[in-house]
Amino acid sequence: MGNSLEKTRQIFKSISLPATAEDLPKERVDDALNIVVEAVNSSIGGIIITDLEGSICFANPAFCKMFDYDLNFARKSPLRTLQG
Repeated sequence: MGNSLEKTRQIFKSISLPATAEDLPKERVDDALNIVVEAVNSSIGGIIITDLEGSICFANPAFCKMFDYDLNFARKSPLRTLQG
């Protein structure tokens, strides 16, 4: 587990230094993105991301469980339809 924590620290340290994303090696960006995705999907808190029109672009499993929504349905729905 210590190696995993150290790898995570190294990944985030390496992505915080460059001025732009173009300066980052693709492997580092992919590693960092995978860590963030895993953290969001593992969260016990409900998390949603909407577009400017209010349609859900992303809903994590905790959100769907909290509000008893099917994951695929929630991700394609306008937020207003989920407000009951």
